[in-house]
Amino acid sequence: MLACESLHPPSFSPFLRLASTSATAKRSNRSIQALPKGKQVSPSKGAGKQRGRIRALPTKKPLAPLPPSTTTQYSSLSFSGASTAPAPEPIPITRSNSNYAFYFDPITRLPVRREIPVETRFWRIEGGLKVYKPLTPGLRGRKEPALTDHWDGKPVQRLTVRKHRSGGRNKTGRVVVRGRGGGGPKAIRVVDWRRAVPGPHRVVRLEKDPNRSATLALLRNESTNELSYVLATEGIKQGDVLQSFVKGLDNHGWEFVPPPPLPKSHLLRPGNVFLLQDLPVGSVVNSLSLSPNGPAKLCRSAGSSAQLLQIQADGKFAMVRLASGETRLVPKDCSAVLGRVANAEHHRTIIGTAGANRRRGYRPKVRGVAMNPTDHPHGGTRNRKGNRQPVSEKGVLAKGGRTGRRNPLVITPRWKGKK
Repeated sequence: MLACESLHPPSFSPFLRLASTSATAKRSNRSIQALPKGKQVSPSKGAGKQRGRIRALPTKKPLAPLPPSTTTQYSSLSFSGASTAPAPEPIPITRSNSNYAFYFDPITRLPVRREIPVETRFWRIEGGLKVYKPLTPGLRGRKEPALTDHWDGKPVQRLTVRKHRSGGRNKTGRVVVRGRGGGGPKAIRVVDWRRAVPGPHRVVRLEKDPNRSATLALLRNESTNELSYVLATEGIKQGDVLQSFVKGLDNHGWEFVPPPPLPKSHLLRPGNVFLLQDLPVGSVVNSLSLSPNGPAKLCRSAGSSAQLLQIQADGKFAMVRLASGETRLVPKDCSAVLGRVANAEHHRTIIGTAGANRRRGYRPKVRGVAMNPTDHPHGGTRNRKGNRQPVSEKGVLAKGGRTGRRNPLVITPRWKGKK
């Protein structure tokens, strides 16, 4: 599918519109001449009221056609003409029937972003948030991050997988997670959690992802021109070049000069991937992996990060402190992304209505004391749970009780590390 097909649907083609208008006008003129003398009706006044008459459609200003460079179709994710030169500026294309100006990447021909006005009929931008106007009770108080420099349209189709909803049921049909069900169709973005391919990768655009709180960055490999999705790091923008040093640093110099133990300062940029042993102590990282050459597992939500506290010189572990207050050991040959995950204002989101939450796939949560004794341990007994500790539906301690074994890699648990 063309990247710009959504901008020119077939039903609104200017050529089809003009052709149908001229053909209809000719038929209308022939029918007017066929009427008896004294009963001719002009097409603009009452022509549609006569039997067998076809009224001419009003002419409409044709849409501005896209330049030929934006109508090239690509069947794969690789594009010819790779170069390591600085990224060219996006091509602005303004539609005559739209209030937005679309920008396209000159190499991939993908839409990069579109200019969003500061205020519309329904919302306005204040302090980096999109604040909705109180036109309806549901819109009153609704807020969400503005993200004006992000693309909110369709993703790259070849990097998406359809999400099959389970409704909180397992393979036998039994409810294992309460409060799940419904919602519209979603497309899961295939994110590269390993980033094992070395070399420079240029940021094509930043995108919103409805399946997660964090935003995504669409990268293009400068050597192979392959596209991939990664988590967006705070501070990166369209056109930046990110690199992966998972397979080691390229610090080789002359034979008589020992290689430096740490990367050079110009490589310590947000969004680059390093091994924990190659980062200086005190660095703020995200997307930590728990095994060598493994995918990222920790610090993947919006605004989350971890801090590197210590690297064992004679050991094989590094000490990190997570956002929850937990301090734990991670193998020092694991990878991590420098910086903090973008979209830190996500916690200020106000959904506004219960219906909006239902459309996201969440159902109401029922308290245990409001159920029957057969449905929950807290049920029955005249709205009293009795002389027992709060438990879950399966009888597991819910507040403060130990429910698992101690992890030897966790030095300080999060319930102790909270400030």
